[in-house]
Amino acid sequence: MKKTVSVLLALALALCACAPAMADFESANRVAAEAAAKLPEDARFVNIFNWTYYIPDEVLEEFESATGIRVNYSPFSSNEEMLGAIGYALGQYDLMVSSDYAVAALIENGYLTQIDPARLENYKNINPAFMGQYFDPDNAYSIPYTSVFPLIAYNPDEVSVEIHSFDALWDESFKNSLVLVDEMRTIIGMTAKTLGYSVNETDPAHLAEIREKLLRLKDNVCVFNSDTSHTALIGGDATAGVMYGSMVVAGRDVMDIAVAYPEEGISCGIDNYVIPKDAPHLDAAYILLNYLLDGEVAATAYELIDYASCNSAAAEYLSEEYLNDDSINPPTALAESAEIIRTLDEETQKIYVDMWLAFKN
Repeated sequence: MKKTVSVLLALALALCACAPAMADFESANRVAAEAAAKLPEDARFVNIFNWTYYIPDEVLEEFESATGIRVNYSPFSSNEEMLGAIGYALGQYDLMVSSDYAVAALIENGYLTQIDPARLENYKNINPAFMGQYFDPDNAYSIPYTSVFPLIAYNPDEVSVEIHSFDALWDESFKNSLVLVDEMRTIIGMTAKTLGYSVNETDPAHLAEIREKLLRLKDNVCVFNSDTSHTALIGGDATAGVMYGSMVVAGRDVMDIAVAYPEEGISCGIDNYVIPKDAPHLDAAYILLNYLLDGEVAATAYELIDYASCNSAAAEYLSEEYLNDDSINPPTALAESAEIIRTLDEETQKIYVDMWLAFKN
């Protein structure tokens, strides 16, 4: 059954207030080490395909040290890059992270292995509010990892216009000074919102309007960056942009970065663990996945990457600073109205891709 973002938020907050006690890192290491000891030496590998640092190096290094399982990490920069590559790489990767609409595409193409919850002691730790979404109603192929909200970030010392909406980014004062995440659905969805349309718009006439407006933003963009968007603000190449909370948190270690959540409304994404078809080290992948679902391990990862948690058991380990950070957790009213990005039909997807390529080239 479809769940609204308001239900997700309410249940997440409730679980943060009353999360059960969980095992500490010592316990997680012991459980993983005992499982790894049963594997032959040539099976002690896990190959990951994911955004850069989206599973933190520190967590993976701790796992390697505890288990002797070697982790090989290959990064991609967008869902579209991952979707274009994975069909040619089946049998190469053991674990991936994929956004909601991309999970649906992976399932449709037969690129995923069904997940066996019986092999994951910590499966119970997942916040049920994030389960049962449209892209995988029975969670047969995916396990929620993080929830993601795009926002506007800017240098308050360099920006003279008031920013209350995405529409402000079209102002001529931003010529050649915007940094945008390299995510087609996020940026096209943002543009759709400025016109009063859905982030999942399918009407061809509306899409023509969206394309025309998106192309008018082209002169204001100086760089696309999905991994370290904040560096463009720090370096002075950009004065504002659309990015995710983790990048704002990282940038605030160096400079003052202001945040604006647009009045038009925002999209909400759910990123998920998935296991590709023909994973060569399936047993080791399950050991790592169970480790990542441990409450304290998950909390450590969330604090390091600064994305919102989908793990109930992590709640007791998360700091007040993390829970109260406005760049990670948007205002309640805005979160309640956020749209979850959905899969497009083939014809509409082609329109989106053509629009995106025209915008970037």
